[in-house]
Amino acid sequence: MRAGFALDALLYRGRKPPPLPQSASIATPLGPVRVLDTGGSLPPVVLVPDGPNLIEHYATLVERLRAERRVVVLDLPGFGFSFPQARYEHRLEQGGAVILAVLAALDLRVATLVCTCVNGFYAIAAARLDADQSGPARIARLVLAQTPSLADMRGWTHRIVPRVAHLPVLGQLLHFSQRRRVAMGWYHAALARREDRPRFKETAAKAFDAGACFCLPSVVQGVSRESEWPELLQGVTLPTTLVWGAADRSHKPSDPAGIRRHLPQAVVLVWAHCGHFPDLEDEAAFAALLLGSV
Repeated sequence: MRAGFALDALLYRGRKPPPLPQSASIATPLGPVRVLDTGGSLPPVVLVPDGPNLIEHYATLVERLRAERRVVVLDLPGFGFSFPQARYEHRLEQGGAVILAVLAALDLRVATLVCTCVNGFYAIAAARLDADQSGPARIARLVLAQTPSLADMRGWTHRIVPRVAHLPVLGQLLHFSQRRRVAMGWYHAALARREDRPRFKETAAKAFDAGACFCLPSVVQGVSRESEWPELLQGVTLPTTLVWGAADRSHKPSDPAGIRRHLPQAVVLVWAHCGHFPDLEDEAAFAALLLGSV
């Protein structure tokens, strides 16, 4: 399986991210990560896009928040313009470590961490690692969206993701040549409103034209191998809110309250008008939620 992750690194080797106002590349033990940071001393909110979304998709949400929050948006390795390294295998503790490394590099404390879909599991891991470290905690609250239980996530992966994507090397190779088509098809299926499709697709298309990555097979393969996940997803007691888009057809069999298997304290909000990306499908409501949660 490691050969698949190494192939991703080879396919994206030598690419450089386009310039973005207030962005930087932050070195982490698992490779460089592209980050947008509005700066300042306001309470921090850290957002992690769910691929094929990337930092650029969050421009409007950032503008809604920046007057009252220091806003940080980061692309995890293998997505957007955080190009993957061979040693990054999308393991739970690796994703959590990357998030914590960015928070440490920016000296962020008492941050609200906002993650969606599978990234919600990386958020829980980051909180668990944060609590296990010596010194003051950096993460004070979790806000998740479209993150089900681990069992429902694995069911979703096998139901929605093409079987070839589960195959090391072949999955990475075929997806690389088809990543734009896969992304556009996913927006067509995942969004609740037809009128939202153009803005999602246009932003993603510009990113792909500039060389953005979307390493879906690798994260799928990383998820499927995580026998230790049930243990690592327990023990986090931070205040947590989960927003669930009920119009997400891909998650129809999933239980919106399933996250409570891992975070019993989670408050679950079901938004009937949103699909797979409630944070971006209703940016006004999501910004209001974040501004009221710190």
